Amino acid sequence: ELKREQDGQVAELMKAMRGRDAVVLEARLAQWEFESDAPVVLQARRRLEMLRQSDTAGESESGAAAALKALEEAYEQMDVATMQCLIEDWKFGENAELNGYALKLRQLKREHDAQLNGLLSAMRGRDPVVLESKIAQWIFDPDAAVVVQARRRLNALRGSDSPDRSQPDVVSGSEEVSDAVSRLHEAIRIQDISTGGVLVQEFAHLISNPDVASAVSELRRLQSCHDSQLQNILQAMRDQDPTQLQLAVAEWSFGEVPAVSLARERLKQWKPPAEDSLVEEALEAMRSAGEDRDVPLLQRLVDEWDGHSDARFLEVAASFRQLKEEHDRQLNEMMAAMRGRDADVLEEKIYAWDFEPGAAVLVAARRRLEVLRQAALRLQMF
Repeated sequence: ELKREQDGQVAELMKAMRGRDAVVLEARLAQWEFESDAPVVLQARRRLEMLRQSDTAGESESGAAAALKALEEAYEQMDVATMQCLIEDWKFGENAELNGYALKLRQLKREHDAQLNGLLSAMRGRDPVVLESKIAQWIFDPDAAVVVQARRRLNALRGSDSPDRSQPDVVSGSEEVSDAVSRLHEAIRIQDISTGGVLVQEFAHLISNPDVASAVSELRRLQSCHDSQLQNILQAMRDQDPTQLQLAVAEWSFGEVPAVSLARERLKQWKPPAEDSLVEEALEAMRSAGEDRDVPLLQRLVDEWDGHSDARFLEVAASFRQLKEEHDRQLNEMMAAMRGRDADVLEEKIYAWDFEPGAAVLVAARRRLEVLRQAALRLQMF
């Protein structure tokens, strides 16, 4: 009964070792009720440590690599907003590359804000030459909302049939408010956060109008939703969780940004843990069991992977047969010595045993040797 219970716990440990869940393996080790230094337990502890290190290093390295990749793409596209979000969300410790991107972001933001203010000022004016110059100086996304708006304004200025450009264009307050509300609502309708942000700055002087204020409030609500959805995507990438990443990407309801593009690419490339990694782990476990000359453990591993197409398992099986022959020879000799009454012969077989040190036969042989020695002492006394 005890042997069946031990075999059952060994089987559970082996199953947990073949998996990749450190929590499950730790639980199986906590349930172990036999020798704490049994070879299978030592092997499980090594495997648990390896899984923990792999999880910690893998999550940190993969998450940092993904964030740096997104930062690289955002910088190449001069996407200041995404860079800001990625840097503020960084949780992977000190990193030289991150520091470099933070410096680049500060430089980009200064230049971006200067050019944005120049464009907005030129759009509020009436001089197409000045506006055209500001558009030409723009070094960021050529399709950015503010640039699109500036081009429309430039076309309107060029197409004006007013012969006297020195006279200011008189626009009624109601017409300006109507134009502002219309453009703000269009940005809301298509959920264009970038355009909305530009329009909010452009019409800041009209914020006292309730219609403008209502549209601006809705745009800010959209901005909050945008930031929340982007945060969910970044968190799923950091956690290396394809299921959560798929859900977060599916919920994304705004335009493409580098971080979202990277997330979609990660989903295409992701696949479940390859069988190759399990094969390598099994072979490593077999090699370790062979070095420890742990025949029972090696027997279970060989049986578990019997018939696998990898030729290395055949080599392990061949080596195992030779090891098992030697094991069985020593086992039979030990059993024969235990059936006899010669303590010296039995002691010789015990010293010759070079397999698992906690083997049941070895424990039994030592007990038998002690019995024989005590019997010999009693004979000498009489």
